[in-house]
Amino acid sequence: MSFAQKLAVTAFCLVLLAASGASAQLVGTRTIGGSTPDYATIEAAIDDLALQGVGAGGVTFLIRDGVYDENANLFITDLNSSASAPVVFRPDVDATVVINVDLVGDFSWGLRVHNSDHVTFSGLRPGETRGIHMTINGFRNADDDVFVIWISNGSDHVTLENLRVESFADPGQDTGFSTPVYLSTFSVPTPPIGMDDFTLRNAEIVGGSTFGVYLDSEETENHRINIVDNRIWDWQKDGISLADKAVDANLEGNEIFQTFANARSSVFGITMGAGNVNTRVHRN
Repeated sequence: MSFAQKLAVTAFCLVLLAASGASAQLVGTRTIGGSTPDYATIEAAIDDLALQGVGAGGVTFLIRDGVYDENANLFITDLNSSASAPVVFRPDVDATVVINVDLVGDFSWGLRVHNSDHVTFSGLRPGETRGIHMTINGFRNADDDVFVIWISNGSDHVTLENLRVESFADPGQDTGFSTPVYLSTFSVPTPPIGMDDFTLRNAEIVGGSTFGVYLDSEETENHRINIVDNRIWDWQKDGISLADKAVDANLEGNEIFQTFANARSSVFGITMGAGNVNTRVHRN
């Protein structure tokens, strides 16, 4: 084979490799569970997402009908998602999805989105505008700091919508610090980066040995935290707590209540700490 022919073959192989690399990124629609799925579990889908990344146009994971008993600490981190390549998890057509996670050990979580933008978990089926068809249960088996959903460090444009998120404990394990929805830069690699444009809407947030929804960003600001039209109940301390550094937050149309007497002292519906700027609280 001549040098020119070898050069041509090499160039052709490079083109194939480039095309293969591009096509490996996840795009379009992928299925989880059910008959002949792309992924048997949610954990497998998240693992492949970390391995392959997201391609142009983004990817939607449709979760088939059923109950999913998943391992703890499902971790979406350092993802290349963007406004033009978002990531969405939602129930498939006619599906009702229940995700169960046992939380054992200090700083365990069910699902965490870290340093990743434009990620959505929605309980809406394709084409729907109303309804809650996805439940995420975090069962707490120890008196530790545990979170059902944890949004952390630099995760912008994360949306949780039309979900039911529960944080319940086995009998006798109802102290500690557990929260259904937790936003924080605590215990993350420096420098801490705030979470901008977070949205929690049309959700049911149930339980928590301390808070229903909690934001604590320590050294960095979080812009445009939107918590709207949710039902938040049976927490034991504060229903919504913006502990620090929320800028232009909007708390609107939330119903916050308790149905039992097993609460701690100093119980509040909504609390806000120092460093919150231009926070709008109305119609709750």
